Amino acid sequence: MRRYVALLIASAAIVLPACQTTNGTAQLPGVNQVPLSSLGKLTFVVGTAKLQDGSTGLNVVAFLRKSDGSTAYLVDTPSITGPSGFVIPSSALPANGSGGSGVDGGTATISATPQSTASPPAAGTTFGIAGGLFGGGFGPFNSTATASNFYPGQAAPGGPSPTFSTPFYEPSTGTNAPTDPRPFLVGPPAPGIASFTNVSYPPNFAGYLPGFTAFEAAPVAGTYALNVKVAAANAASTSLSASATLSSTSTLPAVSAPTLTSDGNGGGTVHVTVPAGAIETLVFVHDLGYAGGGMGVFYTVGPITGTGAQTGSLSDALGPCSGTAGCNAPTLVAGDAYEITAIAFDYPDFESIQPISTKQVPAVAGASGQADISISPATIATY
Repeated sequence: MRRYVALLIASAAIVLPACQTTNGTAQLPGVNQVPLSSLGKLTFVVGTAKLQDGSTGLNVVAFLRKSDGSTAYLVDTPSITGPSGFVIPSSALPANGSGGSGVDGGTATISATPQSTASPPAAGTTFGIAGGLFGGGFGPFNSTATASNFYPGQAAPGGPSPTFSTPFYEPSTGTNAPTDPRPFLVGPPAPGIASFTNVSYPPNFAGYLPGFTAFEAAPVAGTYALNVKVAAANAASTSLSASATLSSTSTLPAVSAPTLTSDGNGGGTVHVTVPAGAIETLVFVHDLGYAGGGMGVFYTVGPITGTGAQTGSLSDALGPCSGTAGCNAPTLVAGDAYEITAIAFDYPDFESIQPISTKQVPAVAGASGQADISISPATIATY
């Protein structure tokens, strides 16, 4: 995980009227400064997550948005504190967004690290310096004073840049299973998600945040507290807080490992068995190296409604083609290795994510008042 140079952003909204002149002399305009706290509102719901290895983790759905549904702040420092008995497990994986918990291990708080010029840098936390809460959820997108500023969906060869695991846990390492956490990013052909080959998308746009973040921490019934600190250089800093209750630690039943039947043209039919209690399922297909190259490409089939045996369609011509519109490159290329995973939800996850939802505080909780998910085992296959 790369280290980041400090940058404290003046995030308060400033309205500048047009410059005026008096007797030919320019006059400085007045400044109307809006409190940081008035810009953003939090969405925060917790639930259970049946993880890929069959264990139970904590699922968190959180957004921080302006009134138009867009991201409220470019830099923030989030933390989630659980009730009595909730313990963050220690992990052998590196912290700072790479799947490990760092100094959070053994505590009740999933934390981030404020940007700082301290040397040596602060000990690693779960989110690290790059991890913040945005309009699409948690991600490694805090702006920095370096040459690279990141945004949800931006990617370097092989996946999001910088490396950031969603969810934060180590998946099982059985036959054909990945040995490191991989991200879930929403892409086409999900409805409302255009092909990223369209020239309106920036180069290397990989996908949208999926809304949820599952942690390999055993959930405990009780109240969870979310706090987001927003620092500013020329205005008062602020903190936004919200709480959510986990009433039950029961999970959704397991969702089957999905399969893809190729149509020979780049796409095919997805097959998955959805458990009772789920209201929608998303199937994530990640081409691990498009056309033998280093760039990973993300696709999403769904949302699939209904339970039991279900199918969905992966379109044929969604592949990357250097930003050219309508080039009709195959979605998957023969010989490409791809990873396929299904996630079942008991709440409207897809309807709450960007760019599908423009609501500042979208409805997230399911009928139980929680946000429970079931994640299938990950399977790697060759197209």
